Amino acid sequence: MVKAHDVMTEWNSSSRSRRLLPSTASLAAFEAVARCGSFTKAGAELALSQSAVSKQIASLEAMLNIKLFEQGKSRSAALTPAGNFYYERVRQILTSLSAATAGTISFKGNSRALRLGVPATFGSRWLIPRITDFYEKHPDISLEFATRLGARLHADFANLDVSIEFATDQDTDHYWRRLMAFDIVAVARPDVVAGRDVRTSEDLHNVPILLHISEVDLWDEWCASKSGREGSGKNSKVVVFEHFSMVLQAATAGLGVAIAPIALIERELANGDLVIPVDLCLKGPSCNLVYPKNMIGMRSLKLFEEWLIEQTNSQRYPANTPITAPS
Repeated sequence: MVKAHDVMTEWNSSSRSRRLLPSTASLAAFEAVARCGSFTKAGAELALSQSAVSKQIASLEAMLNIKLFEQGKSRSAALTPAGNFYYERVRQILTSLSAATAGTISFKGNSRALRLGVPATFGSRWLIPRITDFYEKHPDISLEFATRLGARLHADFANLDVSIEFATDQDTDHYWRRLMAFDIVAVARPDVVAGRDVRTSEDLHNVPILLHISEVDLWDEWCASKSGREGSGKNSKVVVFEHFSMVLQAATAGLGVAIAPIALIERELANGDLVIPVDLCLKGPSCNLVYPKNMIGMRSLKLFEEWLIEQTNSQRYPANTPITAPS
């Protein structure tokens, strides 16, 4: 039997909880002002007047009974310690709410675009050439590509649904699906290696080595394993680039031997512009599909994941199988 006292206690608790739930409009206004550092910029982003934004903030501060922004002469919107504490949590809540809303809508099977974060060179050289096949199989699904220049994506996934990540181990609490190994080989224009007598991996000290910045340590470790001396990779001329596309451009221009993932040089190997002259094969980070766990079950994501697995399973890149340069 439910007692009247218990019912009243539950009602009072629920009532208090509702009083501590600010409107999403006021939270969105607060987040925008805190991030932009300006009421004016936040208003422009939210399509609201500065006055309307100020009212939302005033309403939120009144509900909390605490100031979120410093009251100074500066025109910038500086957070109080309490405001800074609140901002970090509100940002996470709004991001999760946005992802949950988008994910829920997608369960209807509609054609809401799947937002994909992809490293630039991998996107242009591996993914884009294959994407027509995906569209042919799933014409009702649209993809939005967001090129990522940074090495890693922020843990909250910003406004993306899914990301392609290269990592040895998973380092975020999301769902990780390993797609393929990213084997790294030595590759060069045929005349470059033929003219410098490069026939084995030990001969690579005869030519300039072209490296992506992420592979410098890997190259040094391999050189040390061959010579027994740390830092021996620095004995050869090494040219370091920030982007893989520049590494491959340098290789096709004949500047030296590139140490690069074989998955990114399929076109050049197929048409003979570049060859694999020696039996060098290094193990790079694996290629992974990563997305927040609350996106599991989203129809478009599920189909895209299945298609990626199908594509990567069909690839059998040669490992330790050199394509000898013509003599």
